[in-house]
Amino acid sequence: MNSSSALEAGRAAAAERHWANAYELLARVDATGGLAASDLDLLSTVALLRGELPASVDALSRAYDAHLARDDTSAAARSAGWLALSMIDFGDFTRSVAWAARAMRLVSAMAEPGALAGFVRLAPAIAMHLSGNPAEARHEFEDVLAIAERHDDPELSAVTLLSLGKSLIELGAIAEAFGCYDRAMAAVAAGDIAPVPAGIISCAPVCAPPSVTTFSWSGSCGMAQRANRRMARGGNKCSMSASERWVVTTVWTGGCAASGRDRWLSIQSCTSRSRRRRRPRG
Repeated sequence: MNSSSALEAGRAAAAERHWANAYELLARVDATGGLAASDLDLLSTVALLRGELPASVDALSRAYDAHLARDDTSAAARSAGWLALSMIDFGDFTRSVAWAARAMRLVSAMAEPGALAGFVRLAPAIAMHLSGNPAEARHEFEDVLAIAERHDDPELSAVTLLSLGKSLIELGAIAEAFGCYDRAMAAVAAGDIAPVPAGIISCAPVCAPPSVTTFSWSGSCGMAQRANRRMARGGNKCSMSASERWVVTTVWTGGCAASGRDRWLSIQSCTSRSRRRRRPRG
């Protein structure tokens, strides 16, 4: 297969979400220097979805340079913004700050940056939250969310709602936080979100460390028990929000299940049905 055929096949595999095939094909073309800026962005995405994190960052860094070479400052700012977020995942806050600064400089020179004006503020706000300042981070997330909604950017809105929810949990605003999570998941279910942020949103409420983003064990058990009582009164009909179901499922797979197996099975069944209903399109 020549480079042109491999490139087309790689794009097609990515469109069909065959990440392994897409990564192999695009990496093969990249080895010959045959990827344009947009294809480097695509390579970065499929590499990340394959768990090839260094390769993803490398491709996205080169995409940033390629976008700048083409004077596509919007695309370059977006690449820099994602690199700032990626560096947080690596725990490299110094490089995250550097990439966020690059993104902000590009956006500040734009006459009408649109939702990008909010996106480039997301990584610094997350870093602020992780550094132990959820109150200030909340205000930043609210500002970013306002920009996203003003420019009708459902993906930025959803990612920001997830981050806002995390800060609200640390501040004790549990109901508001779960409302943010539900709105973010609704956007995923509607098919408005690209694969990487969709995966982050779907996994974060149950996968993130309790010390940063979720309820304490005792608080989660309390929510599970309250939900069980509501189900008992309602003939085992589930009235929980999606976020409550995430917590209930997580908690009851542990020690709490031992004393309520019959209703645990009902909750588990309800959660499974909800996940089937809310599966993203594509």
